Amino acid sequence: MVYKVEVTTIGKKEMGIIRKWVGWSALIAALCLGAYQGVGNGIEYSEGVRTGMVNKFSNKGLFWKTYEGQMALEGIVSGNQMMGANIWDFSLDRQEIHGEDTKKIIAQLKECMENGKKVKISYIQQLAVWPWRGDTKYLVQKVEPIGRMDYNEHPDENYNE
Repeated sequence: MVYKVEVTTIGKKEMGIIRKWVGWSALIAALCLGAYQGVGNGIEYSEGVRTGMVNKFSNKGLFWKTYEGQMALEGIVSGNQMMGANIWDFSLDRQEIHGEDTKKIIAQLKECMENGKKVKISYIQQLAVWPWRGDTKYLVQKVEPIGRMDYNEHPDENYNE
């Protein structure tokens, strides 16, 4: 038994149409992404304050260096232990668009991290962020050292062990 197999190939005309379609699709996708970034970069989605302990702060990046950090947010206190701490990632924008002093903020974050101090970080959340501004949408505006983390402190006066 002999089987005949027909192989169809794409001609030059069809290949040209496919290349044009792929090229235009890539161009349109790049323009849409650029427009989203361009518009979203100027929109402040929210602003707020978070309290906790900075456990990581670094200057990283291949093409442009950005300051990135992590903070352990306060969780629920149960007995003498902190339970359920969440990690929050943040960035420090070197552009100082809102008048923040980045050198002072960098020094405060490093000092609080090295000494185990609790901090209050004020931030803005952008709708979109250019890669040279930060890895996250949360941009630090101000840092206030509060004091050391004390897991044995109980705000409830009637607390009994």
